[in-house]
Amino acid sequence: MSLNETATEERTNLQASQQKQANELAVNAPGKIRVIKRNAKIVSFEVDKIKVAITKAFLAIESGNAAASDRIHEKVNRIADDI
Repeated sequence: MSLNETATEERTNLQASQQKQANELAVNAPGKIRVIKRNAKIVSFEVDKIKVAITKAFLAIESGNAAASDRIHEKVNRIADDI
């Protein structure tokens, strides 16, 4: 392995380590909403994922034509804004 390849690999490892630390800090920051996943991993709250889940729940109950309903989208946005 050449000196350039070694330096590049070390730089890549350092960047990956720094990114992992930044993600862990974001997840553990005080005052932030966190989610405990089924695999017990703690991740940052993402409102878009919650909106998708709420929309899917409405569609499962209301039937197929509800996907285009403004009423459903407005309710989903109101619920997500309350979180």
